[in-house]
Amino acid sequence: MVTLSLLVVVSAALLSSMNSIQKSESYSRGRSTTLDAMRLVTSKMTKEIRQGEIVRAPTDGGRLELVTYINGASRTVTYQVSGTELTRKVDSGTAAVVLEGLVDPSIFSYTPSADFPELVTIHLQVQPPNLPDTVIPLVSNVRLRNIEVTS
Repeated sequence: MVTLSLLVVVSAALLSSMNSIQKSESYSRGRSTTLDAMRLVTSKMTKEIRQGEIVRAPTDGGRLELVTYINGASRTVTYQVSGTELTRKVDSGTAAVVLEGLVDPSIFSYTPSADFPELVTIHLQVQPPNLPDTVIPLVSNVRLRNIEVTS
């Protein structure tokens, strides 16, 4: 009877420990997956902004439209926040969702101003789908190299 009681106590302790490890693994995996998606989007945006020639009247922090080079061809790329999604549209094509779970729709800021940007700051804050109490931030500053601003 004592042996059985000891076995029950040890088993309960092991199961509790395994449950804790499983939750920790799920948390780490969710953060890692979300951060990887954020880095991928930021990398693509950074490249396109650096190569950009024209920024068309950025009126708010939830939209960025620019003329840039994709595979050597001049293209108009538009990034737009709609709700919690960031979409990317090339020329007049269909907008594709590139990132989900945005907390703040104002992700672009411009220095010295939106009328004459020299620096675009991308400020992403994403809430992973399986971690409702967690917000992961990622900030990137991109200096425009070939800029010509139009209204």
